[in-house]
Amino acid sequence: MPSVNMVKIDLVANVAQVGLPSNTNRAYLGIINIGAARAHIGIGMAAVVNGGWPVDAPVELGGQGGGLIFDGAQCPTNAINLISASATTIILMEM
Repeated sequence: MPSVNMVKIDLVANVAQVGLPSNTNRAYLGIINIGAARAHIGIGMAAVVNGGWPVDAPVELGGQGGGLIFDGAQCPTNAINLISASATTIILMEM
């Protein structure tokens, strides 16, 4: 059975971070925003505020709810880069 790698990333406003390095064995990727601000995800490219894949804050914190799930042939194996205009927290899961 494949192992699950789960990472919690606390983003600081306007500071890009690498959430996960590239992984050619990745078959599943979950990106969940549990913080109070929208994050932007760069998959295989730099993360830019208001660019890439937006992941909104949870409904309980005033957002629309945010998460992305990729699996199978659609699962990216590139590095996952993150940024937000305000502090927020992202959970990344890969398998």
